[in-house]
Amino acid sequence: MKTTTLVKTLATLALMSISLQSNAIGKNTKPMTFEKKTHSLSLSYGAPSILFPIGKTFGPINFGYEYQLTRMFGVGGLISYSSAKANTETYYDNGSPLFNYAWHGSYYFVGAHGTVYWMNRSNWALYSGLSVGYMKVTLGVDLTDIQYRYRVPSIDVSASGPMVVIDLFGAKYKVSKEVSIFSEFGLLTKGIVCGGIQYSFPSPGYK
Repeated sequence: MKTTTLVKTLATLALMSISLQSNAIGKNTKPMTFEKKTHSLSLSYGAPSILFPIGKTFGPINFGYEYQLTRMFGVGGLISYSSAKANTETYYDNGSPLFNYAWHGSYYFVGAHGTVYWMNRSNWALYSGLSVGYMKVTLGVDLTDIQYRYRVPSIDVSASGPMVVIDLFGAKYKVSKEVSIFSEFGLLTKGIVCGGIQYSFPSPGYK
């Protein structure tokens, strides 16, 4: 699936989620899922990856955990991963093919995450978030000598360091007591647009 098509699909899901949440406004129901002392596990897929200039990408795929301290604040963690690989091309010298090459890349992010719920209702919520952690990016090229049919070991370069990931806007809708769908618009490792599913459960002994 092309990146532009994936972005449009995720954006459509985001608008559908927001529309469902708008229909929920005004309902006077008792808060259930988005309540304090709740644990949540989430899985989402975003686009575009920051590696998209290289070629075909996988991800970013994001795994998250959150503990809802209060109805306004949540803390947890985030893991993001993405990879990319370009199509193989041929380098010529004076019209003669010398070698084939293909660029590739990947990155992962691991960090602590905080969420502020600036609107939290019984079955929907609007929020923003921030993650601070460690990111490693690897870029490389695969080379194959055409004349001798010899594949050169991959030449990779890596860089790592602290990174901040921003969720500018997020919308979450509860489809059952434990399961929610969500969409987010943000920056960097999770993709500009991402959508996913979340499973929530209360702390043992808390109702």
